[in-house]
Amino acid sequence: RAVLVQADLPGVDTEEIAMSVVGNVLTIGAEVRQSDADTDNEKVVHSERYYGAVQRRFSLPASVSDDQAKAEYKDGMLILTLPKEVPNGTKKIAIN
Repeated sequence: RAVLVQADLPGVDTEEIAMSVVGNVLTIGAEVRQSDADTDNEKVVHSERYYGAVQRRFSLPASVSDDQAKAEYKDGMLILTLPKEVPNGTKKIAIN
C-alpha cells in the first residue's frame, strides 16, 4: 500500500525540484524560470522574464517510508509513490 501524489510542474527542470517528507508532511518546491520575447524582423519588440520559487505542503493520510519513495518526472508531471510505513512491533492476536 502506498500514497500516490501527482503534481503539475510544466517547464521545470528536474534539477530545480526539491521534495522532502517530515513526519506526515510532504513538501514539494521548485525554482521557476520563464522568459518570453516578441520579435519583428529579428528585432526584439517586447521581452518578459519571470523568476520565482513555488512551494506546497501537503498533510499525508499516513506516515510514509521515505527511504523507499519513488519519484518520476515526465512531460511536466511529477509522480510520487510513497509506501506507507509499517509500524514496528505489529503483532497478530490469536483468538482463544
